[in-house]
Amino acid sequence: MLAAAAVVHAQFEDLVARATGKPQPMLRAASIPLREVTQADLDDIRERFRDITARPFEQAHLQADRSPAFAADLERMVAEFETNAEALSASLSRRPVSGSSEVEGPTDAAKALIAREKLAAPAGSEEFAAVVAAIRAGMKEGYERVEALNDGRAIPRLPTATPKRSASSITLRDAVDQYVAFKKVTPKTLSEIELSLTTFEALNGNRRLSAFGINDFRTFAKWMSEQKVGGATVGSVHRTMSLSTGRKRIGFLGSAIKLAIDRGTFDGPNPASGINLSAWFPKPDKSVMPSKRPFTVGELNRIFQHPWFTGCQSATDTHSPGDLRLNGMEYWGPIVALYTGMRASELGGLQLSEIFLDGDHPHIVVRDNKFRRTKGSYARNVPILDALMRLGFREYVERIRASGAERLFPDWKPRNEKVFDKANAAWSNSSLMRAFNRTVIKKMLGDILPTDARQEVTFHNLRSSFKTMLTVSDFNLNQNIINDVVGHAKSDLDARYVGSISIEATYKAIHHLDYGNLTIPVLNRP
Repeated sequence: MLAAAAVVHAQFEDLVARATGKPQPMLRAASIPLREVTQADLDDIRERFRDITARPFEQAHLQADRSPAFAADLERMVAEFETNAEALSASLSRRPVSGSSEVEGPTDAAKALIAREKLAAPAGSEEFAAVVAAIRAGMKEGYERVEALNDGRAIPRLPTATPKRSASSITLRDAVDQYVAFKKVTPKTLSEIELSLTTFEALNGNRRLSAFGINDFRTFAKWMSEQKVGGATVGSVHRTMSLSTGRKRIGFLGSAIKLAIDRGTFDGPNPASGINLSAWFPKPDKSVMPSKRPFTVGELNRIFQHPWFTGCQSATDTHSPGDLRLNGMEYWGPIVALYTGMRASELGGLQLSEIFLDGDHPHIVVRDNKFRRTKGSYARNVPILDALMRLGFREYVERIRASGAERLFPDWKPRNEKVFDKANAAWSNSSLMRAFNRTVIKKMLGDILPTDARQEVTFHNLRSSFKTMLTVSDFNLNQNIINDVVGHAKSDLDARYVGSISIEATYKAIHHLDYGNLTIPVLNRP
């Protein structure tokens, strides 16, 4: 059973990777402990068996009253029910069932349920007996409902009707479904939430929220801390799951429970809060997982000696030196990232209509558009530095505009380019990103970066370099200006009293800044 679960989990991870275009952590097999049976489990089991016993008859009665064509099916079901009445009664009253019967009794059902939900209820134990009793009670209530339907003493429920659930009966999955619908999360976030939920359910089951306690989430934390991830792609290091990943996964579930509490659909405490995850997740081994950092100017100078920037062999062999000067995404993508601090996901979907070169304050507007969302849907204005203009950025923009393209980089395709789904366009996992991270950096910096550790610098660290340049400039920039330009959240106090800083102020503060001693090969102007 555990092996099957591992296969299902691996398939789910693969689906997530396909949907997001981003490799997901690969979970290795780990021991999943049995969980204790609680009173809430027993109540839930009773309700479940009551509903699954009566539901077929609910549907049959509705169909028979909807059309005479279905009346024969209902008559057959009622006849079978009456034929098996003695066997059902014997099964539920613990009497031996005479003759052969296809009726599944509570004991057999309990064995299957205990194995499926990994309950600590071995045969012969009090826990096993309690599960059998809960199933028997649920089946009895269900059969009583069936008899009432057959006798005309009850009306069938609509299949689309959602039973009213008390604040003590909502399950964790109910809470997560409510959270996902309310927040309108992106497909990527939805995949991460579903991964968190299904993993948690594999350990603890999908029970009522009132049945969960902090120890269930500690069990989840412990299990995650024992997983091995990574090592599946080039440059990925085999390692234990990180503390930040653990916080994210428990955080998703905790946020769903908090929303249920805030909306009054759950009236208990939040069992996912107040957990000290550092008690399970050790600090990463820096020799294997060095911290991400900005590029140094020396490293940038080496990067810009790659054939993408100096001249390559051909359009299909862009990593070998030659006379062909590239004038598209390979050349301009890293340069614009370095001089604007924009994320790859922001650059890939950047529209030409969001670039303003004329006027006193040339700038780029970063906002949600039809090609992509921005992080947190946070809009900002990014001044275009004089240094970027000196490299020929205006000429490049005007050339692309003349071509009729909508995006600044029409040759930059998302990994899932079949559709431009702005909520799921994997710009940051495109062929450009993979080539820059795995080939350009490796080729130009391979002799100075460790070979047996996670890569310290990637395309995203061009953004880190930009932030560093603003921070360490000789002009002592106000932190709120830096936050506005790079898209970082302000403190609550500054957000309230400072608000958004105008492009006039941010442009004046940073347009003249540049990286000292940085040399970028300039393209020949037309």
